Amino acid sequence: MRSLNTSIIFLLLLIAISIIPSALADITLHNIDEEYYLGEELIVNTTIESDKDLYGFLSLSLVCPDTSFEYFRIPMVLDEDVSVKVESEPLILSRKITKSDKCSVLAKFSDQENDVIFDERSDKFAINSGFEFGVSVNERVFAPGNTLKADITVYVPGETIRKMNLDIILGKKLTSYELTENHLTIQHVIPADMPSGKQKIFFEINDGYGNQEEFEQEIEILQTPTSIRNTLSRTNFYADQANESFNFTTELLDQGGELIKDNVLYVKVLDPDGDSVYYESVKSGEIFVWNLNRGLKPGDYNILSEYEGIREVSTIKVANKDYKKVLEELEQTVNSNESIVDASDQEGKSDIGFNGWSYLMWFIIVLAILYVFYKAGRSHERRRNKKSKKGKDIWS
Repeated sequence: MRSLNTSIIFLLLLIAISIIPSALADITLHNIDEEYYLGEELIVNTTIESDKDLYGFLSLSLVCPDTSFEYFRIPMVLDEDVSVKVESEPLILSRKITKSDKCSVLAKFSDQENDVIFDERSDKFAINSGFEFGVSVNERVFAPGNTLKADITVYVPGETIRKMNLDIILGKKLTSYELTENHLTIQHVIPADMPSGKQKIFFEINDGYGNQEEFEQEIEILQTPTSIRNTLSRTNFYADQANESFNFTTELLDQGGELIKDNVLYVKVLDPDGDSVYYESVKSGEIFVWNLNRGLKPGDYNILSEYEGIREVSTIKVANKDYKKVLEELEQTVNSNESIVDASDQEGKSDIGFNGWSYLMWFIIVLAILYVFYKAGRSHERRRNKKSKKGKDIWS
C-alpha cells in the first residue's frame, strides 16, 4: 500500500513539471581573450535572449581555482525573443583578486529570489604577470655625494600604464619614485657614507597589481678621506725613565671607515703650554714614534694628526720626577755661561777703551801733519804769484 502511494505521488510530480512552462534562453559571452596581464581591464560583452518575457538580474563572476566572486550585476527585463546586448563594467585584474593564472567568467540570469534561471561559463583564460624595464646609468664610477643619473624605460604588455613605484636600493638606503608614464629620468645622490669598492644598485619596479621586476647594476664607489683614527697602546708615560718612548698608529679612514693606505699624515706633539715639541710625517697605518727626554714638562700632551684639513687629537699624560732637577741644572749652566759672558764683556770693554785713546792720538797727529802740508802749499803758491807779477812789469 505504501509503495503504491509513493508511485502515485511521483507520477503526479512528473505531470506537474511537464505542464509548467519552462523558459528557453541563450547567453553568449564576447570579447574574452585567451590571456591577460595583471593591471589590464577585463571587459565582457554579453548577449542574452529568452523565448518568454522575464524579469531578473544579470550577473558576472570571476571564477578561479582559489576564488570566485561576483563583480557585475544589473536588473534586466527580457522581452520574448528579443536579443539584448550588455557591456559590463571593467574588472582590473590584480593579484589581490586571485593568485591563480587560469580563470573564467560565469554569466548568470537569476530571478528576484536569486534563483538561477540559466547561466553560461566562458573558456578559461590566462592571467600573466610581469613587465620589462631597462635602466641606463650615466657613469660606472662615483665618489660619495656624486649624482647618479638613470634613464628608466618600462614596457607593459597591453600598454596599460598606471601609477608605478620605483625603488632604488643602494647599500642600506631605500629611495622611492613614482612613474605615471613608461619613461622616467631620475637624479639619485650617492650617500656620503657609502662604503667604497664595488657596489650593487638594485632597481625594483611594481605597479600595485602584482607586477614586479628587478634590475641590477654594479658601480664602483671611490675612497674619500673622511676621518683620522689614532690608536694608542697606552696614555701614561714617564719622561724620567730610560728609553721611554711614545708610539701609536695613525690611520686615515674613508667614508665607510675603511683604511686608506700610503697617504702621508702630519703629526705634531704639543706640550702642556701648547708649544710644538715634536713634528713628523708618517704614512697612514704606520707607527709614529717619539722618544721622551728628561727635560719634558709634566702634564697633558696633545697629539695632533692632520691630513688636508682633517684632524684628530689624542691626549697623553707625561710624568717627570726629574723635571725640577733638570731645571736646576739648566739654571746652573745658564748662570755659568752668563759669568763667562760677563768676563768677556769686561775684557772687551777695557780693550775698547785702550784702543780708543790710541786711535784718537793717531787721528790728531794725522790732522797736524795734514795742516802743516796745507800751510806749506799755500806759502809756496803766494811766492810763485809774486814772481810772475814782477816779470810782467819788466816786460811792460
